Amino acid sequence: MVQKVSKIWFEGEFIPWDEARVHLLTHSLHYGLGAFEGIRAYRRADGRTSIFRLDAHIQRLLDTCRLCLIEPRFRSEEIQQACVELLRQNDMTEAYLRPLVFIAEGAMGIYVPNNPIHTAIVAWKWGAYLGDDALRLGIRAKISSWQRHHVNVSLAKGKIMGQYTNSVLAKREAKLGGYDEAILLDTQGYVSEGSGENLFVVKRGCLITPPLSGSILAGITRETILTLAREEGIPVREERITRDELYLSDEAFFTGTAAEVTPIREVDNRAIGAGKPGPVTLQLQQRYFDIVREADDSHPEWHTFLHALASPWPSRACPAPRRRRPPRCPPAPLGPPRSPRPLPLALAGKSAPGAASTPGGSPSRWGCPMARPGASTTTVPPGCWRPTPPPARPSGSGSSSKTTRSTPPAARSALAAIALRSRSPPAGA
Repeated sequence: MVQKVSKIWFEGEFIPWDEARVHLLTHSLHYGLGAFEGIRAYRRADGRTSIFRLDAHIQRLLDTCRLCLIEPRFRSEEIQQACVELLRQNDMTEAYLRPLVFIAEGAMGIYVPNNPIHTAIVAWKWGAYLGDDALRLGIRAKISSWQRHHVNVSLAKGKIMGQYTNSVLAKREAKLGGYDEAILLDTQGYVSEGSGENLFVVKRGCLITPPLSGSILAGITRETILTLAREEGIPVREERITRDELYLSDEAFFTGTAAEVTPIREVDNRAIGAGKPGPVTLQLQQRYFDIVREADDSHPEWHTFLHALASPWPSRACPAPRRRRPPRCPPAPLGPPRSPRPLPLALAGKSAPGAASTPGGSPSRWGCPMARPGASTTTVPPGCWRPTPPPARPSGSGSSSKTTRSTPPAARSALAAIALRSRSPPAGA
């Protein structure tokens, strides 16, 4: 049973768990067209929480949408931010994340080009997928009677909702037969993968896995293990595997985000190797858990820590309050800072120096609503800059009426005095 948490992210909002509902006529519920992902967040040895391979998972989610011809309205960066913030909102240090993109209600029928596309993310606590003992001791698997889809029957590289019916039937068959997991062959009889995992075998120290050209999902944990094996000096081959080669292998194991690195000790009642996890399996399993949980920082690009991304998403339960910002002066231009300087008396009128400024008003041609012509101040407020106003044209220049309309009375008196002194003959002339 999944343990409920506080919030679910749905279409850009964080909503309470119990309010996350969809209509019974949701198109993907009927026809299975939609994309999903599975992502794990781990609490590491240093106390930080890391979402492992987040960017690769979200890219695969969007690739699946592209394969299905559905277009979510959120970009990769926005979905990644939502995953990080969802863990914060639920105060989770470890979790399994399930992003979904699906076709909502509207028209019904096979072709519904105008139905809205919805995106959601759910997080819950999920331990070892096949059990803690499975990681230590290995599991028993069965070759399923169900075959994996042919590459021209379905989109093998897409993580598509309805496509997993094939896996569900294979898993049910294996569990009813007393096994832990199913292994599916492709339509040509070669080993493909598990119901929800990629498969590896080890033969004479060489690690072998089916190629991506086959009917398998391009697993992100699969890619991780291939990288680590090469770093550990383990020979790697990507090639087809027959059923009898699987039976005769020295070791075998599953990989997946949910399954992590799970050893296989038996297939179809035949022991694999010594019937217990082998040395190569244990080496790669240890290295994997050192990276996701412990202090191995050899691949920092695989980690997205909770503090790394800030979230823009609102919460329905507690919306962010709106605050009114006081009017601010425009920023000063680039260059050395300028100290406040007094206004020319012709513009300042007879107001006393240092008088309180009057805020408000619309921005004037002087560039600042706090100190426009006519305001009761003679000093520009700190941090506010404006250009020197153009000098008034003297009378008799053909624009006296314009000057009279635009110049305050005090300024006209000052200009008249200046003009009178300039016409007086110099002393002693």
